Amino acid sequence: YLEDQDYWQMSGIQRDVTLFAKPRVHLRDFAIRTRFTDRQYRDAILEVTAFCSRCEAANGWTVSLELFDDRDRPVLDTPLRDDLNGVSTAYSGNKPDSFCATFTTTIKAPHHWNAETPVLYTAVLALRDPAGAVVDAESARVGFRQVEIRDGLLLLNGRRLVIRGVNQHEHNSRTGRVLSDEWMRRELVAMKRLNLNAVRTSHYPHDTRWYDLCDELGIYVTDEANLETHQLWGALSRSPEWAGAYLQRAVRMVLRDRNRPCVLTWLLGNESSCGANHAAMAAWIRAFDGTRPVQYESGHPGPEVSDILAPMYPDLGWVRDTLADPAEKRPLVMCEYAYGKGNSGGDFFKFWDLVCSLPRFQGGFMWDWADKALEQTLADGRTAYRYGESEGEGPHVARMCLNGIVFADLALKPAAYEMWKCQAPVRIEAISPDDTRAGRFRIHNLFLESTLEHLDLLWEVHADGDPVQAGRMRLPAVAPCDGLTSANRMVAAALGGFAVERQAPLLTVPFVLDTVRPGAEYTLNLRCVLTHDTPWAPTGHCVAWEQFRLPVGVPALPPPVRNATRPERPVALGDDAFGGIFDPATAMLTSLRVVGRETLVRGFHECFFRAPTDIDEAQGGAATYASRWRAAGLDALTRTVDAVAVSALGDRGLRIVSDTTCSVNGQPLVRTRTRYAFEDGALFVAAAFNLAESLPFLPRIGLEGVFDAALVNAEWFGRGPFENYSDRKHAAALGRYAAPVADLAVPYVYPAENGARQDVRWLALTRADGTGLRFRAVQPLFQFSALHQSWRDLADAKYIDELPRRPEVYLHIDAAQSGLGGDTGWSQNIHPEYKVQPGLYLFTFLIEPLTPATL
Repeated sequence: YLEDQDYWQMSGIQRDVTLFAKPRVHLRDFAIRTRFTDRQYRDAILEVTAFCSRCEAANGWTVSLELFDDRDRPVLDTPLRDDLNGVSTAYSGNKPDSFCATFTTTIKAPHHWNAETPVLYTAVLALRDPAGAVVDAESARVGFRQVEIRDGLLLLNGRRLVIRGVNQHEHNSRTGRVLSDEWMRRELVAMKRLNLNAVRTSHYPHDTRWYDLCDELGIYVTDEANLETHQLWGALSRSPEWAGAYLQRAVRMVLRDRNRPCVLTWLLGNESSCGANHAAMAAWIRAFDGTRPVQYESGHPGPEVSDILAPMYPDLGWVRDTLADPAEKRPLVMCEYAYGKGNSGGDFFKFWDLVCSLPRFQGGFMWDWADKALEQTLADGRTAYRYGESEGEGPHVARMCLNGIVFADLALKPAAYEMWKCQAPVRIEAISPDDTRAGRFRIHNLFLESTLEHLDLLWEVHADGDPVQAGRMRLPAVAPCDGLTSANRMVAAALGGFAVERQAPLLTVPFVLDTVRPGAEYTLNLRCVLTHDTPWAPTGHCVAWEQFRLPVGVPALPPPVRNATRPERPVALGDDAFGGIFDPATAMLTSLRVVGRETLVRGFHECFFRAPTDIDEAQGGAATYASRWRAAGLDALTRTVDAVAVSALGDRGLRIVSDTTCSVNGQPLVRTRTRYAFEDGALFVAAAFNLAESLPFLPRIGLEGVFDAALVNAEWFGRGPFENYSDRKHAAALGRYAAPVADLAVPYVYPAENGARQDVRWLALTRADGTGLRFRAVQPLFQFSALHQSWRDLADAKYIDELPRRPEVYLHIDAAQSGLGGDTGWSQNIHPEYKVQPGLYLFTFLIEPLTPATL
């Protein structure tokens, strides 16, 4: 009833169970608190309470406290001692009610604990009998930090805290919910490298070893009670009979984890609506702990339950309106957002642009960390991932366990790079075109307390993707700002003595562009990298980067054409060096030869469909994007050739113009005019698509061709190196990249559209010896995907291991493709500006031969 988490239901003992013995009189519990004494957060008060078991008399029993720094050096001149005569606030019985020792001492200028510098001290408690002998001892790591809410802002050590968080389930594809120390450390290291600084323990307190590692590596934790009613929703939350059970979940969590520096907030559970039982939990936590905020989302709780406004999957318009409401004074931290199901992650940048412009919008926890697939051995001995459908779950519900920003083995999905980039703690902004050309930028330090002295700037100037200048420089000593970079920074009252940065300092990059290559496209790439090893990344790890275009060059237009005639037989193009055959019956190329070697299997034809992604299919039903596309017939178009004309082009060239119609049940939906112009050893391709206004928005508009299996290598000048789409390309820098065609696909467990690259200037597909084809954009830029499966293969498979591995290369060159969406995993949420609407689309490109001599 109270543990109906929306997750794999696994039975058995999943954590260590330990029996241990202590002396009859012993330390039964202790509480450690730290708070700062001044508005500069320099000196701190250390408060420690030691609770002891009962004995016949407290007289003569003492407890001592020692404190050691991160190098095991004593901080206190002498250990502190106290008799067991304090009044216990937690474990009092009838008589006696003392058996409690308390310590309060000032620590001068301790190192702050935070995610950037997780400096840990060690407190040691020793219980001594009346003879002075130590009979019991306990120790704990101490982090000097203070969490508070003031003036509507969530603050850590007096500074606006930005949560770059992720939801995390305890899961391993081989061992289920039993996790090793090594695996947990691997997870946290991977998180830190992606600029994550926080974890929500969805939806239960995690293994104690997890908190040890979060303390050590520097990860903020929102600790969540093991409470989710889900299907019953709020029935139990409002029931007095269940009040004790609810409260027990809060008590257990707080007693176990209250001494953890990493735990910044308490969370009252998940998806249980809201009732008086949650209010009881919140009140008990505030009275017992009082050092951390309490938060909860379900049922829209007010401030009597939740100190933080913690919505799930909010619309950004709602965020703006809510934070502008004078009746709502709480900070806003999303408990879940950016659902990472399958190939999604679109629009992530929008959240972080808003975090950097609204002070009380302080980040959130994306859903979620890793795919929760299970590894299975197949009959042929191969291993494969399974997501639940074979275990009896429905196909759409079961795939909801495949919603990680990383794969089950922690390999990065392309969306992880977008998260890494968009929530980076350093931002570099252009000022004006003239300043960009002169190398002048604004730099924003969005760290909590760190300056930028731990980072170097690596800069490179590229011409058409090739580096032509490079250098390394120390970043200026920029103090951390308030995490706001927008010009409309609205600062709510004073930030506890923290000076808000009004104007970001200048950064000057010393490149020189005295001469430029005619027609070349220039970019400036800036990378902020670590200057030294850390426990989570080596020297040189990239923390943040930006790219700026330096405009030069205009591509040439194709030559004019003249004198068209209608061909009756296949038309030969070119010569032995580069030539082909066009079939007027199908209005497609049937051959493209380079130095006499065939490269083509089937020529280009129109394509307006893609293998649906999880967002395209959402939860199923007639209203999904994929259902509407199929209902419109985009996956089953009938193509007819209306007209073909051939004309001379210059003295030796040839132009072919074809008109085709794509129909469903005899109803024309798309009319296409395609021009092939062959001259000077290159093939010019131009396509004009006129799509009926009755169509829904389309997944893609472009051409598909199937090419010879021998074209095993790809190289391109465009965005990369990883997969990117129109609403998820901020992390994909413009550059020149190369990879085997076999590596261009992304191994999503549930097959779907994948492998696209945006804003491509040219693409080369070549054999091992360098012979092949180059596809060069003319107007506008195109996007491509080159895979060893067709979109039908991807659409028909339920698991990646069911995909056929075809030798030929299925190449899509698209004028446009719709974005991915990803606000949630169950709704249609591609944003309007990334939907490809019907209408008129034009795009052109050149096909050029490549030989080892031309590379």
